[in-house]
Amino acid sequence: MASNAWIINNLKPGIIKRLEMPIEEPTKTTFSCPICSGNMRTYHTAVPVNTALDSKIQIDRCERCKAIWFDNKELNQVLPDNINSFDIPFSENKGIISTILSNKFWSKLLK
Repeated sequence: MASNAWIINNLKPGIIKRLEMPIEEPTKTTFSCPICSGNMRTYHTAVPVNTALDSKIQIDRCERCKAIWFDNKELNQVLPDNINSFDIPFSENKGIISTILSNKFWSKLLK
Protein backbone atom coordinates (compact mmCIF):
# COMPACT_ATOMS: atom_id res chain seq x y z
CA MET A 1 0.00 0.00 0.00
CA ALA A 2 1.43 3.36 -1.02
CA SER A 3 0.09 6.46 0.70
CA ASN A 4 -0.51 9.57 -1.38
CA ALA A 5 2.43 11.24 0.43
CA TRP A 6 4.73 8.35 -0.55
CA ILE A 7 3.53 8.54 -4.15
CA ILE A 8 4.19 12.29 -4.34
CA ASN A 9 7.61 12.00 -2.67
CA ASN A 10 8.86 8.94 -4.59
CA LEU A 11 7.32 8.95 -8.07
CA LYS A 12 7.96 11.52 -10.76
CA PRO A 13 5.11 13.79 -11.95
CA GLY A 14 4.72 12.02 -15.29
CA ILE A 15 4.25 8.65 -13.58
CA ILE A 16 1.75 10.10 -11.10
CA LYS A 17 -0.26 11.67 -13.93
CA ARG A 18 -0.39 8.32 -15.75
CA LEU A 19 -1.61 6.60 -12.57
CA GLU A 20 -4.49 9.11 -12.36
CA MET A 21 -5.75 8.50 -15.92
CA PRO A 22 -8.24 5.59 -16.09
CA ILE A 23 -9.21 4.12 -19.45
CA GLU A 24 -12.61 3.07 -18.16
CA GLU A 25 -14.98 4.15 -15.42
CA PRO A 26 -13.50 3.10 -12.05
CA THR A 27 -15.49 0.42 -10.21
CA LYS A 28 -15.86 -0.21 -6.49
CA THR A 29 -13.61 -2.90 -5.02
CA THR A 30 -14.57 -5.53 -2.47
CA PHE A 31 -12.20 -4.11 0.17
CA SER A 32 -11.74 -0.85 2.06
CA CYS A 33 -8.59 1.24 2.23
CA PRO A 34 -6.18 -0.20 4.83
CA ILE A 35 -5.00 3.34 5.67
CA CYS A 36 -8.24 5.30 6.16
CA SER A 37 -11.06 2.74 5.60
CA GLY A 38 -12.28 4.77 2.61
CA ASN A 39 -13.87 3.33 -0.52
CA MET A 40 -11.42 1.79 -2.96
CA ARG A 41 -11.94 2.00 -6.73
CA THR A 42 -10.23 -0.14 -9.36
CA TYR A 43 -9.33 0.83 -12.93
CA HIS A 44 -6.67 0.38 -15.60
CA THR A 45 -4.22 3.15 -16.45
CA ALA A 46 -4.75 5.07 -19.67
CA VAL A 47 -1.15 4.76 -20.84
CA PRO A 48 1.17 1.82 -20.28
CA VAL A 49 3.83 2.97 -17.86
CA ASN A 50 6.39 0.21 -18.34
CA THR A 51 5.79 -1.08 -21.86
CA ALA A 52 8.29 -3.93 -21.44
CA LEU A 53 6.05 -5.72 -18.93
CA ASP A 54 2.43 -5.15 -19.86
CA SER A 55 0.11 -3.02 -21.95
CA LYS A 56 -1.93 -1.76 -18.98
CA ILE A 57 -1.88 -1.77 -15.20
CA GLN A 58 -4.79 -2.29 -12.83
CA ILE A 59 -4.89 0.33 -10.10
CA ASP A 60 -6.77 0.08 -6.79
CA ARG A 61 -7.02 3.61 -5.37
CA CYS A 62 -8.73 5.08 -2.32
CA GLU A 63 -11.28 7.79 -3.06
CA ARG A 64 -10.63 9.51 0.27
CA CYS A 65 -6.85 9.52 0.91
CA LYS A 66 -5.70 8.74 -2.69
CA ALA A 67 -3.48 5.84 -1.54
CA ILE A 68 -2.82 3.09 -4.08
CA TRP A 69 -2.79 -0.64 -3.41
CA PHE A 70 -0.14 -2.28 -5.58
CA ASP A 71 -0.67 -6.01 -6.01
CA ASN A 72 2.29 -8.36 -6.41
CA LYS A 73 4.81 -6.89 -8.91
CA GLU A 74 2.51 -3.98 -9.92
CA LEU A 75 4.92 -1.41 -8.51
CA ASN A 76 7.59 -2.77 -10.88
CA GLN A 77 5.17 -2.13 -13.74
CA VAL A 78 4.70 1.47 -12.61
CA LEU A 79 8.40 2.24 -12.55
CA PRO A 80 9.78 2.88 -16.06
CA ASP A 81 12.74 0.92 -17.46
CA ASN A 82 14.72 4.16 -17.41
CA ILE A 83 13.89 6.00 -14.17
CA ASN A 84 14.44 9.39 -15.88
CA SER A 85 12.12 8.69 -18.80
CA PHE A 86 8.95 10.04 -17.17
CA ASP A 87 10.44 13.15 -15.61
CA ILE A 88 8.37 15.41 -17.90
CA PRO A 89 5.32 16.64 -15.98
CA PHE A 90 2.04 16.67 -17.86
CA SER A 91 0.21 19.95 -18.21
CA GLU A 92 -3.19 20.80 -19.57
CA ASN A 93 -1.78 24.08 -20.92
CA LYS A 94 1.43 22.87 -22.54
CA GLY A 95 1.79 19.92 -24.91
CA ILE A 96 4.54 17.34 -24.69
CA ILE A 97 6.06 18.54 -27.97
CA SER A 98 6.36 22.09 -26.62
CA THR A 99 8.01 20.72 -23.48
CA ILE A 100 10.53 18.68 -25.45
CA LEU A 101 11.34 21.61 -27.74
CA SER A 102 11.97 23.98 -24.83
CA ASN A 103 15.55 24.90 -23.92
CA LYS A 104 14.88 24.14 -20.25
CA PHE A 105 14.05 20.51 -21.07
CA TRP A 106 17.28 19.96 -23.04
CA SER A 107 19.56 21.80 -20.62
CA LYS A 108 18.23 19.67 -17.76
CA LEU A 109 18.53 16.47 -19.80
CA LEU A 110 22.09 17.15 -20.96
CA LYS A 111 23.51 18.03 -17.51
